Amino acid sequence: MKKFIKNIVNLRVGQARQKGAILIEFVVALPVFFIIIWGIMNLMIYLMASAQLNQAAYEAGRSIVKELRGYEGTDIASQADMNRIQKEIELLVRQNQFLVYGIPGHKPVVAYKKQDCNNLYSKDGSYSTQHKNIFCAYVEDYDTGSGKRHQKVVVKMRSEFQFIGSFIKNLGDFVQVNADSVAPKELQDRLNYVNY
Repeated sequence: MKKFIKNIVNLRVGQARQKGAILIEFVVALPVFFIIIWGIMNLMIYLMASAQLNQAAYEAGRSIVKELRGYEGTDIASQADMNRIQKEIELLVRQNQFLVYGIPGHKPVVAYKKQDCNNLYSKDGSYSTQHKNIFCAYVEDYDTGSGKRHQKVVVKMRSEFQFIGSFIKNLGDFVQVNADSVAPKELQDRLNYVNY
């Protein structure tokens, strides 16, 4: 009889310990679960913001090329109304509330020459977050292998990214969204008129 009572007491103590262990595991696992969900949500929004910035860079390249068609120079600022194009791009990008690009106080630094653009993106050849919002557009020569000189417009953009509920200190200082786009100035397969 004593053995039977001892087994029942041990069984109840074991069940109580098991319930306590389950409660402790739940309390430990719950924050980890929420952090995983937070990370997945921010990753999805980051990818959406990246796609939108890439679309903005594409539209910027297309707009600049339309302005420069027929022009054989290398200076963009003197040939195109870049303020109008820049405002169009800011409107397109600001539809995404997680990109800080173009928000007052976070206006992008603008460059229209390749060297100036490279200086904005890196400092002494290393990665730098000195300029968090950048808009670069410049004309560059390239050769397709045919020996004929061609020109393309290169657009590079960077924007700060705002996290949902950023509870990790200074996380936004290290995460930017980058986008690149290239548009050829020449129309492909266009008719060439020859004077006889």
